[in-house]
Amino acid sequence: GDTKACYDDTVMHAIQNGARLIVSNGSHFEQTIGELQTQYPDIHFLMISGIPRDESNAPLPLSPNVHSITFHQEQAGYLAGYMTVLDGYTRFGFIGGEQLPSVTRYCYGYLQGINDAAASLGITKEVSVNCWYSGTFNPSEQIEAMADEWYDSGTQIIFSCGGSIYESILPPAEKHDGMLIGVDVDQSDLSPRFLTSAIDGIQRAIIIALDNYYAAGNQWDSTQAGQILNYGAKQKCVELPISNEAWRFSKASLNDYDNLLRRMRNDEIIVSEDINTHPKTAITVNWTEE
Repeated sequence: GDTKACYDDTVMHAIQNGARLIVSNGSHFEQTIGELQTQYPDIHFLMISGIPRDESNAPLPLSPNVHSITFHQEQAGYLAGYMTVLDGYTRFGFIGGEQLPSVTRYCYGYLQGINDAAASLGITKEVSVNCWYSGTFNPSEQIEAMADEWYDSGTQIIFSCGGSIYESILPPAEKHDGMLIGVDVDQSDLSPRFLTSAIDGIQRAIIIALDNYYAAGNQWDSTQAGQILNYGAKQKCVELPISNEAWRFSKASLNDYDNLLRRMRNDEIIVSEDINTHPKTAITVNWTEE
């Protein structure tokens, strides 16, 4: 269930059944662990894409038994946007779930990537993006109606950014011969309509964290205890899927992608992390309020 009580119950169930290390994923665990981190100092928490927060959603200091990993989602969004322009797309959409910082970072990186690729090709006047936060990570008739309207009016591809909202975007995409961009993980196996996915390196980040945890004797080491680490291209924790089954670009090449990723890792491309103001772009961006 998607309520704080359910998240509380889930973590407490783990603790009561002997768990000594609990890995949580996403912002919905933030208040739960914010409350429990000091109550259970002998339990270690690894928070992925979340930090401890109080009941008013304000950030809390991390206790030494907590380690948090966040991601440069703006870099993953940038890769997806840039490569999709190179593949020949000019009419874009972004439908986000709840307007959380992680979702906004994906969105703003996506816009920056689209803008930079369009500028490199000299086609900024031809490129447009529709953006909307739906307010939910669940499928809804409202999401399906919005996606249907966008595809019908010429949108070629929509970045489906959140939970299972793709279930409401996929039917209009099939109806209008449109495409999608997935999020967080490789979603290519869900449908051939997914051109690519903006991926967080969740698996790699957990491996890095747990390798250090066990090496330190089943505890967080000095670089992790009470610390928030932000992983991105340099840690190989943002990417697009490149397996034969998932690589669906027809014009953009693997060499284009490798070069883009190399430039990002070498700081030749700097993707802004600012989520307080919309990115400045030469392309047209149309915002729809929730």
